[in-house]
Amino acid sequence: MIDFKKSIHAEMKRHKISIPKMARKIGCNHQTLYNFFAGRTSLNSNLLSHILYELSGRLSFGEITNERVT
Repeated sequence: MIDFKKSIHAEMKRHKISIPKMARKIGCNHQTLYNFFAGRTSLNSNLLSHILYELSGRLSFGEITNERVT
């Protein structure tokens, strides 16, 4: 199973974007992102799409082989 939160957070670290900085970029309260990464809440599709846009679409979840994600 893919840990979506962990993948996004790792990509933010790779891009050197902190949670408060990402919150400013996408126009939400930083606590919203802290709650998401802690597993207390989920993100709506609008915020999620903004995060992915800020990460330049470089988020990857593994290779697809034989119609399975590995």
